[in-house]
Amino acid sequence: MTQDAHETADDMLTMDTLLRHGLEQQPFDATAGESFLYTDPALDMVVGVLLEHLRNDDSLLLLKGDAGAGKSTQLLRLLGRGADALEFCAFKARPGTSFAAVDFTIRKYWDRFADGEPVALEELLCKVVATGRRPVVVIDDAHHLDAEILSELARVRREVRHQCDVMPGLLLVGDPVLEVRLEQASEADAPKEPHISVQLRPLTREQTEAYLRHRLQAAGADDPDLLGGDAALTIHLESGGLPLRMNAAANRQLRSLATASGVRAKPSTPRQPKPPVWQHRWFRPVMLVIVAVGAVAILLSIFSSPDEPLETRELLVLPEPRPLTPPPPVQPEPQAETPPARDTPPEPLAETPAEPPPPETPPSPEARPEPADPAPAAEPPVEAPPAPARAQETAALHDAIWIREQPAGYYTIQVLGLSDLQALRRYGREQGLDMELAWFRTLRDGQDWYVLVAGRYPDADTARAAIAGLPEAVRRHQPWVRSFGSVQEAMASAR
Repeated sequence: MTQDAHETADDMLTMDTLLRHGLEQQPFDATAGESFLYTDPALDMVVGVLLEHLRNDDSLLLLKGDAGAGKSTQLLRLLGRGADALEFCAFKARPGTSFAAVDFTIRKYWDRFADGEPVALEELLCKVVATGRRPVVVIDDAHHLDAEILSELARVRREVRHQCDVMPGLLLVGDPVLEVRLEQASEADAPKEPHISVQLRPLTREQTEAYLRHRLQAAGADDPDLLGGDAALTIHLESGGLPLRMNAAANRQLRSLATASGVRAKPSTPRQPKPPVWQHRWFRPVMLVIVAVGAVAILLSIFSSPDEPLETRELLVLPEPRPLTPPPPVQPEPQAETPPARDTPPEPLAETPAEPPPPETPPSPEARPEPADPAPAAEPPVEAPPAPARAQETAALHDAIWIREQPAGYYTIQVLGLSDLQALRRYGREQGLDMELAWFRTLRDGQDWYVLVAGRYPDADTARAAIAGLPEAVRRHQPWVRSFGSVQEAMASAR
């Protein structure tokens, strides 16, 4: 277990804190149920792009992101949304996993298609194809696989396509180093297999605040905006926009708010011993009443006939008050794991119910406003892509001065991030984009990181619509929308 995972597991809120904030369960538990899954159009786009390629082309797919970026969460959403047309076999890799373990896991998962007969893995995949659904192997934490295993998986895909004319899908999910492993897996005598890489970036400042509000609301908080404003900014800076770290930082903020506002439970004081009954204030009047009633009863018994029964009255005893007990916390359902095999096969992922389809692509923008400034990119350093043939050079790039002059509420498109400023500027000039471009400097892992942005839009929807009009060579890098305010904050933090 990673250090972040340990921090999250040991950082749960106490029952007293939950009750004081009106929370019915842990709001930032990493294993929370489906209602806690946060999504927005940007995250939907990641899942939608992967599903589109799985349904329509044979490319090998990579979903990469930093540890704690929420890759496994988005993978669960993909499994739920794609189960209608795709036959998934999903599992986690572990350090030291062998291909024999991968082979065993796939056979065990799809054993129902083999009709109890021992068949080669390629033949088993063809039997899945015969059902009319495309088989897709999904491996989470695939960065634990070495180059030889990745090469063998590519060979199996080619052989299945040769036997039954359908290429099985393969989706690898892991840290950015996964792409390097894939390059090492290319065989000299085999054609290089094309792949499509999708980067899951950290959440922006705005996404962070929306994420915190959604989780608090799902947990039943009295005030879902409890961690808004400055508290959300603090959590965003501490976590770097990574949901796993965000959960731990949010719990720390909840405790801090509870301490500052004095909502923590008061220390209990020892109970004083109860005084004897005869020392109570009411004892003497009650005894006088009893004596008087007794005297009246005696007089009535003397002067009444012997056949007349005496009236009896029962004393009403109130039940003792019972202490209030807080409702027990809702426990998440345990994930099923694949039984261990000879080579410790990877553990399977549980599929989630299907979610609603991704939102429709917004219409193309009416006007092309000026560019806005982006936030720091969280993707691994990449080489500047080659310029397309016969591309016209773009006008001179704006610098940070122009970006600071833009309204914080306007939006821009983040195109690319590189560690080489000259390569970034050359790339921007050679794309022939008919819009204003700008660059700015920020920090990534303590090192200078240069980001290219394009366009200036009054709202996020207009900026997203403008992405569709970008050249295919630019869209390949998965440009995304962010506000000028978040870009200006990223620039200020790099000073």
